[in-house]
Amino acid sequence: TAFDHAVIKSDYDYLTAGSSINVTAAGVSATGNAAELPEGTSWSVSDTSIATIDQNGVLTAKANGSVNVYLMLNGEAIAVKSIGVVNKAICKISSM
Repeated sequence: TAFDHAVIKSDYDYLTAGSSINVTAAGVSATGNAAELPEGTSWSVSDTSIATIDQNGVLTAKANGSVNVYLMLNGEAIAVKSIGVVNKAICKISSM
């Protein structure tokens, strides 16, 4: 099946600064079936002050905000996914 576009998947759409998640990409044909990704794809993010991504798809959050994760091919984005970096919820328990 011929490649038409890609989709980016992750277990979470939000993470906290200092944490990491794995991001994966899947190829899709024009008819919606699975297709192999083309050779030469690479990962990129819109703002490296918020998060970084390595070429294995490990996204590491650095600071609060929103970042777009791109799957690139020949200098063009063939897929994009937005990931939010948020504060850890802090729960304070006091004894009475």
